[in-house]
Amino acid sequence: MKNMKELFVDGVNYGRYRPTYPPALYNHIREKMGLKGNERAKMALDVGCGSGQVTVELLSLCEKVKGIDISEGQLKGAIQKDGIIYDIGTSNNLPVENQSLDLITVGQAAHW
Repeated sequence: MKNMKELFVDGVNYGRYRPTYPPALYNHIREKMGLKGNERAKMALDVGCGSGQVTVELLSLCEKVKGIDISEGQLKGAIQKDGIIYDIGTSNNLPVENQSLDLITVGQAAHW
C-alpha cells in the first residue's frame, strides 16, 4: 500500500485492515427488529457498504441484503455471498423501491 487513499479505494485491502463490529451489535439489532430465534426479515439496505463487512453480517437478520457504495473499487472487492446484491449508489438517491426495506444500516460511512 502506497498511501492512505489506497486503503479506501481498494475493497480487498480495506476489508483486510478495517475492524469489524461485535456480534452484540447484530444481536441488539435483531432484538430491536423483534426477530425471534433464527427468524429473518425480508430485505436490508447497507448504505456506504464499502467492502461488505456489515453487509454480510446482515444476512443473519434478513433474507436479502443490498449494499450500496459510491466507490466502484470497494464494491469490486466486496464479500460475495448468496443473498447479497451490490450496487453503486448514494444515500440521497437510494436504488430501491419505496417501502421495500425492513432495515437500513450505515456503518462507518456517515463521516464520508
